[in-house]
Amino acid sequence: MNRFSVDKKNIGQEHIDITDTQDLRHLTRVLRVRPGEDLFISDGEGAGYVTTLGTVTRAHARLVIKERLPVQQRSQRRVRLTVACAVPKADHFEGVIDKGTQLGVDAFVPLVTERGLVGEASCLKKMPRWERVRQAAARQSGVLFLPVVERPVSFQDFLARLGEHDLKLLPHLSEQARVLAQVFEGFDRGRIVVLIGPEGDFSRSEVRCALDAGCTGVSLGRSVLRVDTAAIAVASYVRLRYEP
Repeated sequence: MNRFSVDKKNIGQEHIDITDTQDLRHLTRVLRVRPGEDLFISDGEGAGYVTTLGTVTRAHARLVIKERLPVQQRSQRRVRLTVACAVPKADHFEGVIDKGTQLGVDAFVPLVTERGLVGEASCLKKMPRWERVRQAAARQSGVLFLPVVERPVSFQDFLARLGEHDLKLLPHLSEQARVLAQVFEGFDRGRIVVLIGPEGDFSRSEVRCALDAGCTGVSLGRSVLRVDTAAIAVASYVRLRYEP
């Protein structure tokens, strides 16, 4: 069964109406769903619906709700992952949001770091585009929960919020860094945050501050990964380990 995500406002008691042009195009041209076929719909807030596609026109599609699944709460998830990532100069952060949304990341935090090439003002200008990327990724993957894309924050200010997470990961190339499998031994559920540095990596002082704040240094292998690759690698590992 294909999966799709729609805005909660479009969901009624018996029907789900789709009028957005992009949603209609994805439904009919990408997924190629035809009238009479079943489709799983999520609202991005934990609710899921088994539906059947009914009438379709150029401007409107109506889905008939066959079954309403029990609403899940985000707090009930086995793990919740936050990706706090320095924003690369190119548009690779869009890839982090796109792939991360598909992989079930709960929140993205754009970090402003010492060696980062993109500052707060530039990040704020990019946020409308990031919102569109997030929506498109959720539409494509049909995830139950739509992730949050937070406003940009300085590295030091974000460290002050680390206490709300149970497992804090800092990928870096030090020989003292532990492999992910070792770090996750015995960790069954809770909130995870991974801090991804910029192209030039975190500064030594930032690494020291993060470790002092309770972060665990982890290795993502011997090769030097691009910012977006590192973020997606961790998100993929968490998804496959806890939600196979």
